[in-house]
Amino acid sequence: MATPAGILLAYRFVLFVLFVICNAIICSVAVWNRSMPGVTGRDAQISGYLIFVGAFGVVFMIPTAAVDLFRKNAVSSRVWFECLWVGMFCLLELAGASAVTASMSHLSCSAAAGNMAVCTSSLVLLAFTWLITILLLVYLLGLTLSAVLHHEEGVAVWQSGVRFFPWYKTRASLNSAPASPTRQGKKPLQLASARPQATRQATLAQPEKLTARDRAAPRAQPAYEPSRPAPQPQPLATLSPEPASLYPATLKSSLPRVSPPAASTPPPLGNWPRSQQGSPNAVSPQSSTASGPSPTARPRHPRSGSGGSIGRSRPVPPPLDLTRISAYRTIDDRVSRQ
Repeated sequence: MATPAGILLAYRFVLFVLFVICNAIICSVAVWNRSMPGVTGRDAQISGYLIFVGAFGVVFMIPTAAVDLFRKNAVSSRVWFECLWVGMFCLLELAGASAVTASMSHLSCSAAAGNMAVCTSSLVLLAFTWLITILLLVYLLGLTLSAVLHHEEGVAVWQSGVRFFPWYKTRASLNSAPASPTRQGKKPLQLASARPQATRQATLAQPEKLTARDRAAPRAQPAYEPSRPAPQPQPLATLSPEPASLYPATLKSSLPRVSPPAASTPPPLGNWPRSQQGSPNAVSPQSSTASGPSPTARPRHPRSGSGGSIGRSRPVPPPLDLTRISAYRTIDDRVSRQ
């Protein structure tokens, strides 16, 4: 697909070739026209002008094209210089074409007039001058418009070479979406087959052959350390401090003392749940030996420790004996006296 940059460069190459050819033809035909005896006055001046323009165009274009071909980014191939000389030659060719057109108006091309050679040369000059003028004008407009468009984008286009400048590539990359890649031919996808990995065979050590002597010899027994029995759980030391007394100090001497119960060890862990030793129905086997009616022993309330374990038992104090108090004795004596 032709791009704007490709079209511009191709037209430039064709223009250079046609510029040399047209100017060579114009120069040679103008010389032929001037050499005719019937051409005098203004027609001779027009022929002389076209000879100059044609010769100058050929002499200028050949070295300019050679420098542009063999040297990169030369001054003669830059955008500003090319716009300058194309515009100058466009004006020169336009002036020559206009002059030839004006001179052809009063020239009668007929066999009776006897000036057929002058008419033929004038028509050739008219055709090639207008042709090269139009070609130069089109190239000048295209190159100038392209340079102005790229100059607005902030690119140093005027100092760049016409042949090496990226024409319209920046605008195409911004405006057009990238084309999706296409496959040239439909080829089936070939997936590599999985290769099984070679398994390594385990090399087992062959047992040594035992001789008759080795079989008869006693085998050494491995020295095993005898298993130690698990340590017995140590019973918790039950502390049975003396219970706090609820009676005054004067009555403590008359109250019987209750001996603390014997410390009992908890059953082993395998015998849980333990027996109901601290139940309310159990009665203390010891009693006081004090004179008077002996108070009956009250059950002891078990006191559970943290985590649901049974801790130390706290004895319940015996009932209060008020028989030896003097106040009660006087009351009894009074009752007996009455």
